[in-house]
Amino acid sequence: MIRTFIAAAMLAATVTASPALAQPSSPNAAQAGKLGFTDAAAEALRKDIQGGLKTTIAQNLKLTAEEATRFWPVYDQYADELARVKEDEKTLFQEYSVKFGSYDDDAAVGFTSRLLAVDLKLAELRVRSLPKFQKALPGLKMATFFQIERSLTAVIDLQLTAQLPLLQSQADRPPV
Repeated sequence: MIRTFIAAAMLAATVTASPALAQPSSPNAAQAGKLGFTDAAAEALRKDIQGGLKTTIAQNLKLTAEEATRFWPVYDQYADELARVKEDEKTLFQEYSVKFGSYDDDAAVGFTSRLLAVDLKLAELRVRSLPKFQKALPGLKMATFFQIERSLTAVIDLQLTAQLPLLQSQADRPPV
């Protein structure tokens, strides 16, 4: 089940990674934030992430009733924290969408530093959450949870980043 989901998501991400699809239709579209990271699109993605992760985890992580009683509250807390980290990422991608075409070297370095800080927050969340999941589940099931969560998060990240044009291609665009 999870392999099928990941394969389908990877195919969708590959299709949407086409440079023609990633580029805005006009210079004004870039300035107006038309790269696909509107609040409505971001909210829809957030709901998909939360619902899709939980559903896929529930379908693939075989829990006893007792394990489920311990696991799901820990997971819900983790998912809330994950959503906050992903909110920071969404904010960066929306900024990218609006500022595309006007980045200089310093702004690009700042954007990259802030994006890597989000990656670090996600890694810290996983490390901080590990003992909680270890208390909730036996080792194999805990590891399986993280395997599923990391795989799905990676696919979602690929889908998001595939929508962004390469930053250096903004130099090929006429100024607005």
